[in-house]
Amino acid sequence: MTLRPLYFILLTMLLTWPGNTLAQRFRCTELPNQTLLPVPQMGRVLEDAEGYMWYGTQGGGVCRDDGYRLKTWNSRQPGCKAIESDEVTALAESADGRIWVGTRSGLYFIDKRQGTIRSVAIDDVQHKKIHCLAPRADGALWVGVERQVVLISPALKVLKRFTVGENDRQEPKNLMIDHKGTLWICILRGGLYSIDKDGQQLTPRPWTLDKAANYMVEDTLHHCYWVGTWGGGIVSYPDMTVQPGTLHTDGKSLFGCEVNNMVIDPKRGLMWSSTVDNLYAYRIVSVLGTDNRHIATLIPMPTADFMPQEKKIIGDVALDRHGNLWVPGQLPHTFIISEEMGGGIRRDAVPAMTEQIGYKLMVSRIVREGAYYWIYQDRTRLSLYNSQTGELAFMANAAKPETISTNKALARRKGTKGVWTCRGRRLIYAWNEGMTIHWREEAGVELPDYITDLNDP
Repeated sequence: MTLRPLYFILLTMLLTWPGNTLAQRFRCTELPNQTLLPVPQMGRVLEDAEGYMWYGTQGGGVCRDDGYRLKTWNSRQPGCKAIESDEVTALAESADGRIWVGTRSGLYFIDKRQGTIRSVAIDDVQHKKIHCLAPRADGALWVGVERQVVLISPALKVLKRFTVGENDRQEPKNLMIDHKGTLWICILRGGLYSIDKDGQQLTPRPWTLDKAANYMVEDTLHHCYWVGTWGGGIVSYPDMTVQPGTLHTDGKSLFGCEVNNMVIDPKRGLMWSSTVDNLYAYRIVSVLGTDNRHIATLIPMPTADFMPQEKKIIGDVALDRHGNLWVPGQLPHTFIISEEMGGGIRRDAVPAMTEQIGYKLMVSRIVREGAYYWIYQDRTRLSLYNSQTGELAFMANAAKPETISTNKALARRKGTKGVWTCRGRRLIYAWNEGMTIHWREEAGVELPDYITDLNDP
């Protein structure tokens, strides 16, 4: 078999692979402090070095969330009159701990220790719309503003400035610093530029697509870059390979290939992509190419099991240090996607309990057995609940060989299916076949006192 057919066979298998195993481990939750925001619309989110979350709103300034309350900086807050615009366009943290806030009218920074915000009084950025920010490891900050990329020192001095693009309709859309220290610049209605680590040389980079480069991330695991385009999906760079799974040609999405931003989750081998109309997830896999090289490919991952499927108006997504994806938005409001890892907390009110007996679930003892739960509560005694189907059965009215009422003691039986329970001084073994509960009394076992607890170590 030649390499080319093998490549397409593998690619076809990956494109048609269900991919639900990982997707089923995710859950989606609303932003806990959503109601405390000065305005509901959010476009940017940032986790700082201390673990605090920062929110850039679209009309309410910038907020810091410590998990309990929000502190807000905007033009309506006392002491914040320096802020000319409450629409945040960019957020970043520099090596010295400053929080940099780009707005539609100037650049600001927040001193976290003092809790103060200051305007950057430099002609290059003052009173101007800030497009994007990229902090360097030495504390300096790259700023995209109008047609320029400006390097500002921690002392608020301009170190370098470059003009990018070929006309006034082109301006820096996104800045990204790779692991070598090279600054990459995506140009609105254009291609790519780069600036060397020392900030000395601006270089136009090859760009052969007829779609503009809109956002760029580095994939150090697969030794490539990914560029989100405006209308052409996502391409791998520098080989300029368009990823077919990101084009959304099924007719269900009008703007799914117009990419706002992307983040890579290297732990799970995923890429998340925010577009004009939705949020998409892709598995990053390697397939064997025609020249016997492994090629990184993006394979769509289903999201229907954990995420609202209606069209969305969202901003730039971001991963926190725990791998949770923060999705700032207008429609729906900001939400968080996290992985349950098999041990997540899932609330289940067991509606069948209320439907059958009129009481809410009041658990005294519980034992889990896969999707089944053995539940003891004082009024109804022992019952069996199927968490996947929602079915509920009671030993007191649906057990074989006959109905039986047991006591509170309950423990998982070691080495086989079922549980230990008791009836007075007698030991009972109960198990299920589907939703049918079976039981038997252990012959010859009758204790001198009532059984109050059980354990099968």
